[in-house]
Amino acid sequence: FSHDWRENLITESFGLLFDIIVFALLIVFLQKRYEKKQLIRRYMEEIDDFRHWKTLEAAQRNIGHIVRLNGLKVYQIDLEGCILAREEEYYRDVSSEKALLTFDLTSSNMQGTLIQELRVRNSNFEGVKFESTDFINTLFVKCFFAGGVSSHIRLRKAMFELCGFTAMNLDLEYLHGEMDQKCEESKFW
Repeated sequence: FSHDWRENLITESFGLLFDIIVFALLIVFLQKRYEKKQLIRRYMEEIDDFRHWKTLEAAQRNIGHIVRLNGLKVYQIDLEGCILAREEEYYRDVSSEKALLTFDLTSSNMQGTLIQELRVRNSNFEGVKFESTDFINTLFVKCFFAGGVSSHIRLRKAMFELCGFTAMNLDLEYLHGEMDQKCEESKFW
């Protein structure tokens, strides 16, 4: 009789321990998910806070938030009225790895956005709304632009190297300077 009692106690103890471990893992999973949602909400709120600010600090913080949101697998970001710019000298050196940013802004809203002094590569701008967007002294290398709205775009020394433009109706308001010597290598489908 005493031998069966000990066996049952050990079996029930292992069952209880297993239940506690499963419950703890569930709590950790839910906590991590909640923290990720809070972080996404915080980054989106900070982008909203810096919207329409005309300072370099706001522009650089917006870029940092975009990179962090992409790291959290958030690609649809409302950047209406934001400024995206970098001014430091080492960001202007195209050969520098720090100079080249990579974004995925699929289906984002970039209406009225100012994009200045950026060097962007291997980025996805599929379905992005580019209404009244300014591109000033900006380089795009191997970027993909498809669909989306693109009216009243203003380009000033904007360069597009080896970029793909699929189903893009480019309505350029005005163009200053050269588009790019390598623009002919970009594909317009």
